[in-house]
Amino acid sequence: MGKPLRMDEGWHLDDPRLRMDGEAPEPQPPPPPAKKGRMSNTPIERNVVKLITQSRNAYGGADLRGTVIGLKQNTAVKIKGLLDDLVAKNDLYGAAAGLSKDCHDELLNVISNGHGLLKRTRDRLKAFLGDKPSAAWKEPGWSEHSIAVPSTEDLIPPNLASAGAFLVKHPDYEDASPKFNVTAVNLAAKSKAITDARIALDAQDSATAQALKDRDISAEAMRSCLRGLQEELNRLIADPLSTEYASFGFKAPGAPDSPNAVKNTRATALGGGKGRVQCDAAARADYYQCWLMIVGTDEDFRLYDSGDPMRQPDLIVEPLPVGATVKFKLCAVNETGSGPFGDEVQIVVT
Repeated sequence: MGKPLRMDEGWHLDDPRLRMDGEAPEPQPPPPPAKKGRMSNTPIERNVVKLITQSRNAYGGADLRGTVIGLKQNTAVKIKGLLDDLVAKNDLYGAAAGLSKDCHDELLNVISNGHGLLKRTRDRLKAFLGDKPSAAWKEPGWSEHSIAVPSTEDLIPPNLASAGAFLVKHPDYEDASPKFNVTAVNLAAKSKAITDARIALDAQDSATAQALKDRDISAEAMRSCLRGLQEELNRLIADPLSTEYASFGFKAPGAPDSPNAVKNTRATALGGGKGRVQCDAAARADYYQCWLMIVGTDEDFRLYDSGDPMRQPDLIVEPLPVGATVKFKLCAVNETGSGPFGDEVQIVVT
């Protein structure tokens, strides 16, 4: 009789290597662990501008190293095609969004013009209809309760149309001088301008929405390709710490995640041109970086070099100009890269 089977030795009842007589086969070396499920843990960007940058990095790696590594599915040609499509559709969306803004601005402009004309028309008609609400004001578009000039898009055009029709009946009430231009023709033109601007905006907004939809479909195709590229690299690259991943802009799967954003950043003026900057310790941090900006002197934040790595989240910064306002922000760093900055803080140097 062969050796009795033991479940704690790795055998299972559904193991195809077992014989029906219940005997164990000759011991065999375990198969190597599958690499299929190993991922590089590099997040695929949701922001489209960052996604384009990430995709360009991936294309660069595929173009330079794809043949050597053995890429078959997510090749440089495939990545470049999707990337070109995404860039083009993102540009089209940007142009469409710009046109939507222009149409919106034009609508606001013609509404403002219509409002101004209605105000001049109302003031002109006061000489004939009185300066108080009455039934006489109903025909030119106001009411017997109020002669306030409307300020919204839905109310201005019908008021313009009514006032224009009223002046057609009473041409002697018009004032065609360039300063006022209270005429039936001008009122009709301003009403039409608002209607036309609304139609143009609605049409452009529809085109912009379609451009956004097309851009987002292209972006998702690009993300799917990058996810596939990571999976393919994981199958082809044996070393989880290989520098090959960096060629594609990805983090090696064996490398740690970058640190979290630092929290509770705080700064204290110590006197003597010194400042103290601190934050809570961040997970996975090997060291920290302090960035500062002297308000009125620096155009942007710059890295403060203390001479030694900032191993602890506590740093004395000197020398600083007395009386200056100085802003600080900190980030944690490890071998994978830097994490997000924490909150900005500032002091007045004493």
